[in-house]
Amino acid sequence: MAYINGFEGVKNIAHPKISGDLLEIICSGGDASEIQKRDIEKISQNLGSRYYPEILFLLTYTEVDDPTLAEKICLSISSHRKNMETRLGRPIRLELAAMDYVDSADLEDKPIMENMGNFIRQMARQAITDSKTKAFSAEQLLIDMQKEIDRAYRYGITFSIILIDLDKFKDINDSYGHQTGDHVLQFFASLIIGNLRKLDNLYRFGGDEFIVLLPQTNIKGAGRISRKLLELLNKTPCGEIEKSISVSMGVAAYGSSYSNNYEKLIGAADQALYKAKAGGRNLIALSRDGKSEILAQNGETAPSEYQKGNLKINCETIVSGCAIGNIFIYRDIISNQISQYDIKPEESQIELERIRRAINSVIDDLTRMQSSIEKEINREHGAIFLVHKLILQDSSLFIDIENELNEQLLNGEIIVRDIFRRLEKRFLLFEDKERSEKAKDIRDIAGRVIKKLQGREDNILSSLPPDTILVSRRLLPSDTVFLDRKNVKAIITVEGSRGSHSAILARALNIPYVTIQDKIEMLPNLKQAIVDSDENTCIINPDGRLIEEYRNRILLHESSRARHMAPGKPLEYRKHKISLLANVSSREEAIAASDSGADGIGLFRMENIYLTSRTIPDERFLLKQFEEIFSHMIVKEITIRLVDIGSDKTPAYLDFKNEINPALGLRGIRFLLKHRNLLQTQLEACIRFNRKVPIKILLPMVSVPSEVIEVREIVSGIKGGEKIPVGAMIETPAAVFNFDSILETSDFISIGTNDLFQYTMAADRENKAVAGYFDMGFETLYGSIKGMIEKSRDAVKDCTICGEIAGDREYISSILKIGLTRFSVLPNLIPQVREEIMKCNLQK
Repeated sequence: MAYINGFEGVKNIAHPKISGDLLEIICSGGDASEIQKRDIEKISQNLGSRYYPEILFLLTYTEVDDPTLAEKICLSISSHRKNMETRLGRPIRLELAAMDYVDSADLEDKPIMENMGNFIRQMARQAITDSKTKAFSAEQLLIDMQKEIDRAYRYGITFSIILIDLDKFKDINDSYGHQTGDHVLQFFASLIIGNLRKLDNLYRFGGDEFIVLLPQTNIKGAGRISRKLLELLNKTPCGEIEKSISVSMGVAAYGSSYSNNYEKLIGAADQALYKAKAGGRNLIALSRDGKSEILAQNGETAPSEYQKGNLKINCETIVSGCAIGNIFIYRDIISNQISQYDIKPEESQIELERIRRAINSVIDDLTRMQSSIEKEINREHGAIFLVHKLILQDSSLFIDIENELNEQLLNGEIIVRDIFRRLEKRFLLFEDKERSEKAKDIRDIAGRVIKKLQGREDNILSSLPPDTILVSRRLLPSDTVFLDRKNVKAIITVEGSRGSHSAILARALNIPYVTIQDKIEMLPNLKQAIVDSDENTCIINPDGRLIEEYRNRILLHESSRARHMAPGKPLEYRKHKISLLANVSSREEAIAASDSGADGIGLFRMENIYLTSRTIPDERFLLKQFEEIFSHMIVKEITIRLVDIGSDKTPAYLDFKNEINPALGLRGIRFLLKHRNLLQTQLEACIRFNRKVPIKILLPMVSVPSEVIEVREIVSGIKGGEKIPVGAMIETPAAVFNFDSILETSDFISIGTNDLFQYTMAADRENKAVAGYFDMGFETLYGSIKGMIEKSRDAVKDCTICGEIAGDREYISSILKIGLTRFSVLPNLIPQVREEIMKCNLQK
C-alpha cells in the first residue's frame, strides 16, 4: 500500500500529535498547502500513539504490506538515526538516516530493504544534493566524513579534503547578474564532478565554497589531485563569462593537521585556504602539522621557516662537539615515506608477479630462520616464523593484494604497506591481549616484504650517505647496531638522555648528539645543517661564511684530540696501580681502544653480533667474530659479557613475548638460563677462543648467587673451561643486597652503573623527563658502591666500574677516593680519564 503523499498516509495510520518537522517530511519537504497542514493537525487529534514518525515516512514513500514488519524496520531506522546523531553531535534529517540505514542494513529484512531502497534513495537524493549544482549537501558531507574517520580508525588509512572557494565570485554576480552566477556555479560543479575518481565526491559547503572528499588519499596525493583540478579549471573557459574560473584551494588530511575530527579537519583546510588567498589567489595551500604551505607549480611546497637560511633551533646537548652535514630523517620502514608511482592497467600483472616473488623470498628466509632457531633454542621460539609463513601463504591475503592493486594501480610497495596497515589495525582492535599483540607480527612481516620489493636486505642505517646528520624520533639499540658509523657526523633525536643507549654509542664514536623539541618531520630532509652541541644550537641551511667558520673549529678540535690520544705512562693513585680498560662492541671500537692505550678490554658487548645477524649465531660464527674483532690487539685481558638481550634489545629472529614491563622481565642471564642451548653455544665459543687469547666471562643482570653457580657448573663441564674466570655484573638492587654471596661465588665483579642507577632510582635512562633522578644515582648508591669496592679488595678479587660514570669527569675524583682502581670506559674517553686522574694526583 503506497500513498501518493504524506496527507493520504496520515489518514490511514495511527499516530500521536504531529510535529512541525514531521509535517515537512510527510508533506514531501513542505510542498503541501497551509490548509493541508491544518487538516493533518486536525486529523492527528484523534489518532492513537503506537506508531513512530518513521512509519509515516516509510508508508509515504514505499510499499510495505505487513504493518508488523513496517514497525520493525522503522524502529531500526529510529535507532540508527539516534546513533548517527550521537556520533555526529547534531540532528540528522530522517531521509538521510533512512538512506544510511538502507545502505548499511544487515538484517533478515535485507531483501525488502533492497527492494524499497530505490524509493528511499531517490527521495533522499533530493534531500542531500544541492538543487543548483547537483553537488552533495553540507549535511551529507558531515555524515560521509564521519564514515571516513571511522574507516581510518578501523583500518589505519587516511583521507583528505580540498576546500575550494571561487575567487571574487561576488564580482561575477555584480557584473553579470545572479542568474549568470548560478550558471558559473553549475559549470564549476559539473567540471569537478566529471573529473573526480569514482570514490571521490563534491559537496556544496555554502555559497561559493565547495569541498571535495578524497577517501584513501594522503596529503601528498591530495596535493596532486588539487593541482590537476586547478589546471583543468584554469584552461577551461566558462561560456557564460567567456573566461576560465579562478579558485583558491585549502588541502588537509586526516591526522596530519592535528585533525582528529571533522570540525578540526575542515578548520585546517580553511586555514590553508586563507593562506592560498593571502598568497595571491588561484593557488593551493597544504595543511601540515598545524601550518599551511603554498604548493608550488612543481608540486612541492614553498619554503617554510625551516628552509630559510641560517635558521637556529635550540637543542639540548647529550654529547658535545660540532659537525657539518646533511639532514637524513630516519623512520622505520612502515612509517617511512615510501616512493609512490602509478602503473598502467596492462602493467598490473607484472607488478603482481613482483609482489609474489618478494613474498616467496620472505617465506624462504623465514624457513631458514625457523630451522636455525629450533636448533639453537627450541621449537616454541621457531613457531613464530611458522606463523609468519602461514600469514603470507594465506590465499585471501593475496586476493586482497590483487584487488587493491587493480583498483589503485600503484606500485607494489604502497599496496603491500596499505594492506598490512589495515590488517595490523584490525588486530589492534581486539580486546584479547594475545590476539592484539599479533599486530607487531603483521608489521614485521610487512617490513620484510617491502625490503624485498625495494631490493635491499640490510637496514637503511647501514648504508647512509656521507656526512649524514641523522635525525630520528628515537634510536633503539636494534637501530644503532646497523649504524654506518663512518658517515654519521651528528645525531638529533626527540627522545633520549645522557644515559640512553644512543648516547653511549655517540660517545663511543665521538659523534655530537643533541635532542630537540621541534617536530623532526618539519626539518628539511637532505638539506645542509650544522650541529653545535657546545652552544646548544642546530643551524639549518647555513651560509658559506658559517660553514667555513665551523670547519676551522672542527679542525682545531680534531688536532687537539689527536695529541691527547697518545698513550701515556702507567697510572697510579695513592701508590695503587690504576687500570684503564675499554668498553667495546665492534672491531672499530677495539682498534680505537688499542690506539688510545687501553690496558685491556673491560667489557666486550656481544649484542651487536646478535642484533645484526639474520639468523641466530652458532658457535663457529661467534668464534670467527671474536677472532676478527680482537686479531690486531695485544692486551693483557679481554672480558666478554654473555649476550644481554631482552627489554629493548630484541633480535628480529627471536620471539620475545610482549611483557607488560620488559625491563623487569626475561632479560640478561635470566633469558640465557631459560634457553640453555643459546647459553651453551656462547660458552663453548668463549672457551675455544680462550685457547688463543686469555679471556674472562662476565654474566649480565645477575640478581642472585644461584645464577652464577649454575653458569659455573656448565662452564666447568666443557673441556677447557675449568680455569676460565667467571664474574658477575652488578646491575640490580637485588645484586647489591646479595653482594656478599655473589662475590663469594664469582671470580671478579663488574659494576654496571647505567642499569643499576636506572633500577634503583626507578628512572628510565631513555626518558628525559626523569633524567634528574637518574643523575642522582651515584649520590644515592655512594655508600653501597664504596662497600662493594672494599669487599672485593679484601677478597683479592678485581672490581671494575664499567658504567658511564667511570668516564665522567664529574665523578672520577669521588670514585678514586672510595678505592676504585679499575675503570672501563668508551675508547675515546680514555685520554680524558687519564688526564683527570693525573690532575687528581697533583691535587693530592
